[in-house]
Amino acid sequence: MKKKYDFVFVTNCPAFYKINLFNEIARKAQIMVVFVGVSKEVVIDEN
Repeated sequence: MKKKYDFVFVTNCPAFYKINLFNEIARKAQIMVVFVGVSKEVVIDEN
């Protein structure tokens, strides 16, 4: 069975720096990124 992806990333925050990182990784490897949202808010409030 041939694998489709080299890496699978699951993250809860689609921050611009993560998108840039995933784009750079995708230049060298086959990746799949899953953004998981538990609410409609994009900003994570840790307070």
